[in-house]
Amino acid sequence: MKLSLILLILLSAGLHVYWNLLVKKSDERLCFLWWMYLVSFLLLPFVILFIPAITAMTPLAWLVVCLSALVHFLYTVTLSYAYDNGDLSLVYPLARSAPLFVMLGAILFLGEKPSIAGLIGIILTVVGAYVIGLKSLTIRQIIQPMVMLKNRAYQLALLTAFVTAAYSIIDRIGVSLIDPFTFIVLLLCVEALFFTPFVMWKKKKAIVREWQKNKKEILIAGMTRFISYLLILYVMLQAQLSYIVAVRQISIVLAVITGSVMLQEAHLKTRMVGSFGILAGVVLIGAKG
Repeated sequence: MKLSLILLILLSAGLHVYWNLLVKKSDERLCFLWWMYLVSFLLLPFVILFIPAITAMTPLAWLVVCLSALVHFLYTVTLSYAYDNGDLSLVYPLARSAPLFVMLGAILFLGEKPSIAGLIGIILTVVGAYVIGLKSLTIRQIIQPMVMLKNRAYQLALLTAFVTAAYSIIDRIGVSLIDPFTFIVLLLCVEALFFTPFVMWKKKKAIVREWQKNKKEILIAGMTRFISYLLILYVMLQAQLSYIVAVRQISIVLAVITGSVMLQEAHLKTRMVGSFGILAGVVLIGAKG
């Protein structure tokens, strides 16, 4: 993979961790995320520049946008509830442990063929993400996550990983049909339409209060999320999806450090060991993938 693409992915990863940190620090996470999506509507005037592209969209392209919006909506909900039940440095790694699922999906649905080195790099990122979820490196702890899957935070974080793999594959198809900028604006707007009834049902009374308390953070998070994912969509046009998602796992390292330092979360040493595994995978993919 080209160095320029890796740098774009790393920038996207840093922005991704930043908006996740803002979500984690908010009071009503569902409301915070809902306001984030409304920020996307501020970008609609720019879509006017792409009206020819929109009017030329095929029914398949609109179907992909709507399907992607639905899956992203599920991602938002599961991520929100996972953060309600667990630490940033624990939930984030598990939620981002999707490269293996993405690789399998990319092979089955996109016809991608990772090299042996690329495959090893992807596996290293998954193993690293697994280790980050441990409290220590004892045998008991290594097998314990299988038992801890009964924990709601683990269940939701793992579900988020599956959903991440699903929308990654769908969005790769999407940017092959639609310009990435148009795609992401339409995606976020349609997703907001899915998300609004759910938030009104669950958190109607807290919506205004969350805006009043965190409007600055909401605006920053909304734009940061947009830029972060737009970068990934452009990279998707130039590199294999399984490699992109694996390299983006560097965000796990950033999340572990952020959660441990800024939020005073525990188990830094173990989670850093997992981070080194992810770094090894990233380097291998970048050099040999």
